[in-house]
Amino acid sequence: MRVALAIWISVAVSLLLPVLASADDGARTSSVTTNQPGLIAYEAGGVFLIRPDGTANREIVPDGHNPAWSKDGSRLMYERSYGMGGLWWSRPDGSDPRLIVGRGGPCNAEFGAIEGAWAPSGRRVAFVAMSEDAHERTVRELCTTSIDGSRAHNLGAGDVPDWFPDGRHIAFIAAPRSRQSFSSRIATMRSDGRDVRVLLGDTKGYRSAVDVSPGGHRIAFLETRNAPGWQPTVLRVMDVRTRRTKTIPWINTGLGIEDAVWTPGGTRIAYVQTDPPLGQRVAPSSVYTIRPDGTDRQLLFTLPFDEQRGLWGVSLSWQPSHP
Repeated sequence: MRVALAIWISVAVSLLLPVLASADDGARTSSVTTNQPGLIAYEAGGVFLIRPDGTANREIVPDGHNPAWSKDGSRLMYERSYGMGGLWWSRPDGSDPRLIVGRGGPCNAEFGAIEGAWAPSGRRVAFVAMSEDAHERTVRELCTTSIDGSRAHNLGAGDVPDWFPDGRHIAFIAAPRSRQSFSSRIATMRSDGRDVRVLLGDTKGYRSAVDVSPGGHRIAFLETRNAPGWQPTVLRVMDVRTRRTKTIPWINTGLGIEDAVWTPGGTRIAYVQTDPPLGQRVAPSSVYTIRPDGTDRQLLFTLPFDEQRGLWGVSLSWQPSHP
């Protein structure tokens, strides 16, 4: 049985490799997006900064994770020790770090705070407070607070928040209808937790990486289908008004998408992709941009790879503008 399975995998891979090669060949080096302002912050075992043309790469927070630029690009928020050390913000170069929410903080953040998102004003942030219920099951609750940790407000269950440009609404991932479901929903609410509206509530798959476009009219997110067998993660784009959602197939983006965000101008989507070649446990990650309609994929750069640490890019955030 194992021999037959190995033969089947070998045949499948041999058929797939030419397709992947042609997809990679179709990615052009970007000349438009590399000229956009701002730095890209990404996570690869720590928080790094890099220019859109792939130069000036440097690590600024060795124990930082999940970076997020403020809307004016003047501050950078990140987690430390995967949330156990709380949420922090600093200057763009990582200097002058300040704690926002630590472990045991507001909104039942017993196990820390993760998934931080800046409000447009820069005076408040939304985040996910981690805790456990009486049955030792993980509880993830959305919360907003001032950047000094005061005036916290619990918004209820949810994950991966992102603010709309009006500062009065938040997009987020709503929990599945039941604990037996592996599907999640995309919803919006007012910034005080009222008027929850489910935009995408089908049972097709698990959603992540919710990112509202700079104009507030579209939401980009990742989806892994809830179906038998291995399913690739795909990039999807939703029109907020009509709720129509376009799926960008993996043949357009490549496999192994880790995170996706809108570029500062809102005309393209940047994403980090890690697709190890056969026979390698790890490989360098690359950052691409693509149009929301799934066309014109362009390679920005490949992240520097540290063989000793064996790490690759898992999240990114693009600085809106130079402060």
